[in-house]
Order: sequence, then structure tokens, then C-alpha cells
Amino acid sequence: MARSTVRRAWSCWRRAAGSGVAPQGRRREPELLRGCYVNSLRLAGEHGLRSVAFPSISTGAYCYPVEQAARIAVNTVREELRGPTSLELVRFVCFSAADLEVYRQLLDD
Repeated sequence: MARSTVRRAWSCWRRAAGSGVAPQGRRREPELLRGCYVNSLRLAGEHGLRSVAFPSISTGAYCYPVEQAARIAVNTVREELRGPTSLELVRFVCFSAADLEVYRQLLDD
């Protein structure tokens, strides 16, 4: 099985986080978090990838609330996949069973 890594995708949040971003939405975090998913999905499409996996971005060390981050992730991915793309599968990879349950509830909607 061929595997591909596109390293540039994660740097969008790293730059934002390195610029003094405070957790939980006080400095445009929802917009920045959404941009991470949008940029990553577009980059995956540009490279013709068929699948991509996302961790629960920012919910660990940056303490972004899982419920809010998951809602942003799921809604953004759904919106972006409505357009033309090579992607056939997007996975959300969760750290804990509790995180997984949050994503499952959102994905069942």
C-alpha cells in the first residue's frame, strides 16, 4: 500500500499557534481552525489524494474544547467535500473514547 505525507498542511496551525493564539476562541481560533481543515483538504486534492486522516486538531496541548473543535472539523469537511475533489475518505482519528463519541454524534446528524 502506498502512503503519502504532505508536510506543508500542518504548518498552517503551527504558524497561527506560534503567533500567540489563545485557546477557546478569544483570538479568531474558530476561523483559524477551520482554515487548517480547508487548507489541508485543498492541498490533499491538489495532490490527488484519495484519503486523509485528521487528529482532533488543537484539543490536546492547546486545550481547545473538543465539542467546539469537532463541530468545526465535521462541518468544514462536509462543506469542502460538496465541491469537486479527489478525496473519497476522510477519517477523524480520536485520542480517547470520549472524543470519539463527540465525533460520532456529530457525524450521525
